[in-house]
Amino acid sequence: MALGGLQEVVDHYVDADVVTDELREVTLNKVIEALDQKRMELLDIVVHLEKVMCDASNPTGRRNAIQFLAFCLRDKAELKLNFKHVETFAKFFENKLSDWQCVEGAVLGIFVLFKRQAALIRTLKQETENGEVPLAVHLADKMLKEVHVPSHTQAVRKSVLDTILLLEEDWHDELTMLGPHLGDGIAAAIEEERDPRNLLASFKVVRKVMADFPAACVSREALTALFDTLSSYFPITFQPPKGDKIGITGDDLREALSQAFSASPRFTDQVVPFLLDASKDIEADVDATVAQAMQTLVFCLEKFGPTAAQKHLKDILVTARDQVCRTNTSCARDFCRCVVESLKIAMTGVPTGLHPSWVAKDVIPELKEMAEDASKGRMSLASDGARQLLLAAAASHPVIYEYVWSAVMAAFLEASSGFNADALTFMEDMLQLRPEGVLSSKQLQPALSGALATLRSLTPRPEPAAEVEPGKSLVAAVGLVKRLALAAPQAPSAAEALDALQSALLGGTSSSAWAVWAQQWQKELSSKTYSNECVSALVTAVCDLLPSQLERARSMAQLLLQFSVPSTQWLPLTLPRLLAFNALSLSEATSATSQDTELSNVLLKR
Repeated sequence: MALGGLQEVVDHYVDADVVTDELREVTLNKVIEALDQKRMELLDIVVHLEKVMCDASNPTGRRNAIQFLAFCLRDKAELKLNFKHVETFAKFFENKLSDWQCVEGAVLGIFVLFKRQAALIRTLKQETENGEVPLAVHLADKMLKEVHVPSHTQAVRKSVLDTILLLEEDWHDELTMLGPHLGDGIAAAIEEERDPRNLLASFKVVRKVMADFPAACVSREALTALFDTLSSYFPITFQPPKGDKIGITGDDLREALSQAFSASPRFTDQVVPFLLDASKDIEADVDATVAQAMQTLVFCLEKFGPTAAQKHLKDILVTARDQVCRTNTSCARDFCRCVVESLKIAMTGVPTGLHPSWVAKDVIPELKEMAEDASKGRMSLASDGARQLLLAAAASHPVIYEYVWSAVMAAFLEASSGFNADALTFMEDMLQLRPEGVLSSKQLQPALSGALATLRSLTPRPEPAAEVEPGKSLVAAVGLVKRLALAAPQAPSAAEALDALQSALLGGTSSSAWAVWAQQWQKELSSKTYSNECVSALVTAVCDLLPSQLERARSMAQLLLQFSVPSTQWLPLTLPRLLAFNALSLSEATSATSQDTELSNVLLKR
């Protein structure tokens, strides 16, 4: 069966210097119609085009002819082919893979055969110098070896990548038979890619070969080549041009690259050091690079798992400390997030109460260094950054929190001195992060003693070298003392804490150590209103602590009953609150007596 009247139509297409969309559509429609009406067979087209496809002096004709044949296969979806047809077309397209001009059509033809004729292809074999192999394996091997993908146009490169993806998804077992040739072929195929459409496909190809195929399919050399290519795209700064119609964003590419980086734990030893180095970038757009490096690192560690995080944790902590404490980075938050997430991942699956050996070896020494930096206060540029990192570490896991607390106590309370005034807020932040059940009264007692020592050192009149206004320091110290006393109500200093705070408001301290301090602050606050921040902080702290200190509640009740005439400006509006809290503390205490109940009623009537 010949082409008949369509011979001229096909020849016109093949001989065209430029195949326009209109020419392609018109020619294909006529040929497809003839195929539908069975006025000719697809093999008739092959026979007719054989001469031009073998004409070495006519590269344009060869390209157009092979593409035309592939388009016919693609657009004639219901075309019925037998195994001989498929075998013939497969052999035909395979032979054209080595012809640079014909690669686009040959790859498209192979793609269509794999997509439309899968059932037949799975039954076919191919004789090779190494014996008989499945035809699918032979075609995949030929394409990966003979097509130098980077030298072709974007459309051809995309076609090759799409074919590899199809094989990875639908021909897994056959592709696995390629062994290390698979990894080598993919590594070569994705080199030097720059088009965003092809990059998305390249990243997906790498992700699938690393995640879904045996390690034997990607040799050590191929693994390195794949990583080198992937890392060459980092950081991704792509922004779609104005009027873009493709629809690919920078976020799409960043996510796809992260998926490729994290596809297999085999990438761990390359990816983690690379991203840590990238976080030290001193070039332009450093903030965007650092943020992307830290986000990608956390994403990858989540996929790599605890073992990988544990292995690289020391390097992560060292890098974070160097960058946050030793430079003027504006990306401290990104490093802190990386620290907290890395520690969380590393501690995943660690049983409660177990303290892994790697924590002692790799984590505790770094926490101690950070605590030393943090304790230096405003005298050191490293202090603020170290405190941020310590809080991040403390938020990661109860076991890590306890180690952070120990390191902070050792560094901040040397020689049993109090805390520096500028450390008070940091210590309160630490306590806010404390997991339930972590830290005993014994562990909290040194901090409470230190906080009380700091409180007692604060006077209404600032020292000449004071950097913080006394009132603000008092508010911070009161807040810390309150939080510590609430956390450890049985600690030896808990009762002392309430006594000290109450005496600054009302006097009547039972401790000579606090008498002078209390008198100074009582005098200072006597002219303040109830809205004063120092008055408010003290009143709130006293009310919050009363329920946990029954003896002090009894003493304070007697003191409150003595106030017949307000002696301060703040007391009239605050006294009802103090009376009410004191009364409730007495009546609701678990060890309350009938006398406590009676005293509570007196306070309420007052």
